[in-house]
Amino acid sequence: MTIGSRRTLSRITGTGVIRDNDALAATLAEIRRLGFGVGRQECMPGWDSVAAPVHWHDSAMGAALVLKPSVEMPTDLRPLIFHMLKAAESIGELTTSRVASAL
Repeated sequence: MTIGSRRTLSRITGTGVIRDNDALAATLAEIRRLGFGVGRQECMPGWDSVAAPVHWHDSAMGAALVLKPSVEMPTDLRPLIFHMLKAAESIGELTTSRVASAL
């Protein structure tokens, strides 16, 4: 499937992959608002994910991500989201600390 005029999605993407540009833009806006994202079989069939951005000052420099088989993902994601946000924050602090600068 072509997104825009340049990108083709892999045939092995999951059933939850967002294939519509407007839906993708809305989902990204919601992720920015919430500060985390939940993927339901987007990357691969049968796998779900929770991710949180790792910030370097005011920019996102990466993400902390947990990817698990859908059948093993907890129903209540709140504890996992909480810990993912804390992990991403900790990684961001490490990358902007004086200790990291000295390495």
